[in-house]
Amino acid sequence: MFKPSHRNSGGHHAPPKIRAFFDEPTNTVSYLVWDPATKDGAVIDPVLDWDHKSGI
Repeated sequence: MFKPSHRNSGGHHAPPKIRAFFDEPTNTVSYLVWDPATKDGAVIDPVLDWDHKSGI
């Protein structure tokens, strides 16, 4: 679960940064989400383990 950083000035939480990447061969969008203060992040990839030939 994404937890905002407490390191920002004034005790305010910065919203996470999100960048989308479109992959033409699979026609999907993957996302990189990160905390700008800590640089902790995650990749959200709906087809990371997708095997097109098997359908799994």
